[in-house]
Amino acid sequence: MTDIFKSKKILIVDDNEKTIQLLGDFLKSNGDFITSVAKNGKEAIERTLNYKPDLILMDINMPIMDGVEACNKIKEKEDLRDIPIIFLTAQKSIEDKVKALDAKGNDFITKPFYEEELMLRLKLHLEFADSRKKIKSTLEKTNELLENIDQSIFWIDENGIVLSPSSKTTEIFMGLNIEGQSILDTLYKDLEQNVKDEIKSFLKQTSTIKKEGWEKAQEVFPENIPYFNKEKEKKTFKAKYKPFWDKESSITKIMFILDDKTEIDDQ
Repeated sequence: MTDIFKSKKILIVDDNEKTIQLLGDFLKSNGDFITSVAKNGKEAIERTLNYKPDLILMDINMPIMDGVEACNKIKEKEDLRDIPIIFLTAQKSIEDKVKALDAKGNDFITKPFYEEELMLRLKLHLEFADSRKKIKSTLEKTNELLENIDQSIFWIDENGIVLSPSSKTTEIFMGLNIEGQSILDTLYKDLEQNVKDEIKSFLKQTSTIKKEGWEKAQEVFPENIPYFNKEKEKKTFKAKYKPFWDKESSITKIMFILDDKTEIDDQ
């Protein structure tokens, strides 16, 4: 048994007792699953809200509310939309398969299903859902850090475009949101033209710079940056730069760390 199946909650939604029994027995014998049952779409929504399953196996044609409508309503809810829904469809029903995809379902399996296929699809979608949760958690922690840091921190890509997210302090420093904009038109806008031209030339060859050449190459970036905000007030930022590399030792992005040294510079 793979660890991805350990204690995962599976909601079975079907109005056919034989199918419910078959799926329940199969899941119990092939993994440490915790199962729950709903017999129509309305019950499926209620169970999903209260039970928060890790995955839903959903029949399409059911009384009271069909699986398509139930799927649409589940996917409308922000805290439920990432739960993978695998539809169970009739063997030759192209219409059901189209409905399954239109309803934003994650996958479909034709009945009668092969056990090996069901296990592979369960594994695929549970692993993907776990990966999404980890990425989402990491992004939330990153955003929390960026919201509470006193320095301006952001990243640019190889074209000099500011990536998201950036620290809240960056917008305070600049007086505007610079995400998605060129570094030459924002942070570096008040540099002398010849310096901006050197930086522009540097950015064009970023992908060719290797780790051993970074220390020399980064000298093109100014350490002290003059900047005029919307009120035409002059600021002075002190900058540090940190590159990120891929497996081929090519730069994928560059981190900018800025401190506002305006008051010190004015003394």
